[in-house]
Amino acid sequence: MNQISKIKNQKFYFDENHLDYLLKRWNKTPGKKIIHLFDLPDYITVEFSKNGRIKLEQIYTKLRKKGLDRLSRKFNINIYKLHDYINNKSKRLTVKSLKELSKVSSNLRIDFDINKIEKQIISIKSGRRSNILNKKQLFPLKLDKKEWAFIFGVLPDSHLKRFSFYSINKDFIDQISDNLKKIGFDGKVKNNARTNQSRIISTILSLAGIDTTKKQLYSNNAFPFWFFDTSKEFQAIVLSKVVDTEGNFSKRMIRIAQSTSISLTKKEIDKIISQGKSYIIKKSKSKINMLGFKGLPNNLKSKVLKKPSLILTSTQLLLIKNNIYSVVYPTRITISENSISSEWQLIIQGYRNIDRFYNLCGDYLVLKNMNIENYLKNSQDHLPKNFRIIYYLSQALKIQDSKGNFTTEDIIKKTNKNKKNITNTLGELAKLNLIESHEKNRRFKQWKISKKGLKYNQENINPNSLD
Repeated sequence: MNQISKIKNQKFYFDENHLDYLLKRWNKTPGKKIIHLFDLPDYITVEFSKNGRIKLEQIYTKLRKKGLDRLSRKFNINIYKLHDYINNKSKRLTVKSLKELSKVSSNLRIDFDINKIEKQIISIKSGRRSNILNKKQLFPLKLDKKEWAFIFGVLPDSHLKRFSFYSINKDFIDQISDNLKKIGFDGKVKNNARTNQSRIISTILSLAGIDTTKKQLYSNNAFPFWFFDTSKEFQAIVLSKVVDTEGNFSKRMIRIAQSTSISLTKKEIDKIISQGKSYIIKKSKSKINMLGFKGLPNNLKSKVLKKPSLILTSTQLLLIKNNIYSVVYPTRITISENSISSEWQLIIQGYRNIDRFYNLCGDYLVLKNMNIENYLKNSQDHLPKNFRIIYYLSQALKIQDSKGNFTTEDIIKKTNKNKKNITNTLGELAKLNLIESHEKNRRFKQWKISKKGLKYNQENINPNSLD
């Protein structure tokens, strides 16, 4: 955790309560990864399958024998909403009506198994004109599935109140829209490369532990704590989308930027304006003032450090869980006409960390212009011996996983390096007993990773945690 506490080129450290701030947020809004029907707000409406309607008709028949008017008065509910639904006067029921129906049925000892009932729901929506979530079986909603990971991954740059996402990259928007469809939402792409807005998605994100009432700048969301108990694939997708939305690759490092609002006194604002730099945004013609973190007085540095970007902090912890190390630090304070914010950056640097990140997330990245793969290929020959072994062993393992063994020619094709280089490296791996001869056909000698090599791989290349 010391990685998280150091400021780049600074002797100033994070407040000791930094992680406490994140834990308090998780305790306040822990969220859930599995959502049941009665977790939804009362105003949400639902539609049932044919079998679901039959079950509700059976319950309705039993209630009608008790007298609908009498039951309505006794339990102070509008039981005629169920009457209208059964008689096809309405197509949907509210969650509130179903909660009341469950309570009445329980009092009258009428079977109303909510776990069975909720599995018969085929669509939910948040209002008359709102979007619909459709699927053969919606409940329970399992948010730890990979299609939801794509949605969570773009939170740092999405509209939270009514979920939508914008990108100049149409392939990126198509990817998000495809996964919206997989969860049951008809997410089309508009001409301006923006996904449709969806209040029902925002409602579900709120239940997951995300504050959707304000912009990310003000809500300062962290990724929910339950993310750390999801599959490696889920975490890989989330991390890849964070980089796709707010990251870039330059100067041999991956950078992810995020801002959080900060409250300043008039004296502090005047200091930043007088000592910082000012810019005019061409499109809006609005003025912004910036002052780098290094130039701030210690009392203002302390103020900034007490409110870190929680999305970056939780991203960093998720990276650490996958044995990828990074640093998080503030870069500057920005004052605009609409907001005062501190900008933070997360940096992944060093061949080993970038290689691990790419091995974990590379298959899901959309923005290939980051040239991470080219960096890794061009850097491998300049690595220390141990890093070179790690690189080639990891490439051999990928080939072995797909075909059961590997050859010198397989490694050449995979890494795009010359035969002499590869032959020497495989010789090193063989001397270290990390690989062993499998068999030799007419043309190529086949290799397999030894037990020692597999153990070495587990400890140095693809660990699942820091344990």
